[in-house]
Amino acid sequence: MSRYQELREAFAAYKDAENRFCRENDLLAGLIVGGLPAYLGMPESFTSETEVIRYLSYYRVEKDEEDAEGGEVPFLHDAVIHVTDGSFRFGLGILLEREAGVLPKQNMVVTIHCRRLGTKATVTIGDREVECQFDGSACPDAEKVQAALYELLRGWLARRPGEDTASRKIGFRLMK
Repeated sequence: MSRYQELREAFAAYKDAENRFCRENDLLAGLIVGGLPAYLGMPESFTSETEVIRYLSYYRVEKDEEDAEGGEVPFLHDAVIHVTDGSFRFGLGILLEREAGVLPKQNMVVTIHCRRLGTKATVTIGDREVECQFDGSACPDAEKVQAALYELLRGWLARRPGEDTASRKIGFRLMK
């Protein structure tokens, strides 16, 4: 076997491992986001009566603002941005409203950063960091991440106009 063939085989093994790692990252993101509606007790959906009645979720997945093409995407897989250092990030928007079923709603957007090393994952949301166990298929600590997100959002919402907002890494988008 030539040296180039050895490199080719090593490259194929590397890419297989990289693809598996990225699929696992997508799964971890799904475990964090998937349990959020139940953790928060948010309604499943609301109707948007434009030309066509649509049922819309109270959360959105987004490419985060650091990405030139940031904004809402239809699938979580499309929102997860894998970084060459093995970390990944995605944007998550929670729709907030004054009362159930009332428009307009505002989309409160945060970026979730994750870094995995072995069976440990460090999830950073704003100024909160949560250590999780993740074996590539299950994350028994996903609720700790959801709790950190809830506490961060509560803290941001407790601030009032004119107060220090320099550390506020949050965005709002009006939903009509």
